[in-house]
Amino acid sequence: MKSQTRSNAEWIHDLGFRNDETIEALRHLLMSAAIVYLHKKLPEWNASEIRCLAEDLAQDSTMQVLDNLSGFRGASKFTTWAYSFVINLAAHDLTLKRHGNIRIDDKKDPMRYLASLLRGQSTDAENLAERRNILEIISGIIEKLPEQQRKVVIGICLKQLPASVVAESVGLNTNALYKCLHDARVKILAGLKSKYLTLGDIYATFEE
Repeated sequence: MKSQTRSNAEWIHDLGFRNDETIEALRHLLMSAAIVYLHKKLPEWNASEIRCLAEDLAQDSTMQVLDNLSGFRGASKFTTWAYSFVINLAAHDLTLKRHGNIRIDDKKDPMRYLASLLRGQSTDAENLAERRNILEIISGIIEKLPEQQRKVVIGICLKQLPASVVAESVGLNTNALYKCLHDARVKILAGLKSKYLTLGDIYATFEE
């Protein structure tokens, strides 16, 4: 097939001029890549379901490639660069399918999630009460965080959701998400310090 023999320059030139044949060749390659990826990630799906999703992913990623042609630097084969768009889209889509369209409710008591750390632990009543007290302090500190920081902490640290899902839910890009999480951690540590608690104290209390 000609698409297999196109040089990087030919891809860029033809796609830059929106050549229909080249765009279709790109879409076909991206769909093939999506099918291979989805078969590995979704072995329980049948071929028809895989192809249907792959067609949507190929269409969307083809448009992304066309919109980002200026970003290709020629450090690799053009097709390798283009494949990254459809794989990233596929991975994101599967993450959303796995976790759903999540809205992180910041009004829920963080203790609801933290309490799971106490379940099934064989310890004496005094130590269990001490653990619960520490978790209630942490929960209170989290509740006082700014809304966005509170949601990020609940999503990533307590619910253990993927960063990409939390970022989309709170409307942040990846860099901003981690900056938000860092700022929240600084405030949590400061809050613990104000209660005369250190991470060492907490680890020692929860050590089995």
